Amino acid sequence: MDIFHKAKVVTFKSQIDKYLVADDDQETTRQSRSNGSLSRKSWWLVEPVS
Repeated sequence: MDIFHKAKVVTFKSQIDKYLVADDDQETTRQSRSNGSLSRKSWWLVEPVS
């Protein structure tokens, strides 16, 4: 995606102010109302694929 071309880390926020966060098992995701911009569980690494 061209949107993430220069980004290294992103957060995903829904229209109802919930963030996509990773659970402690590092395999499961969920939505949370916690402050996603501050929580490292809501930071996603962008890996370009050719």
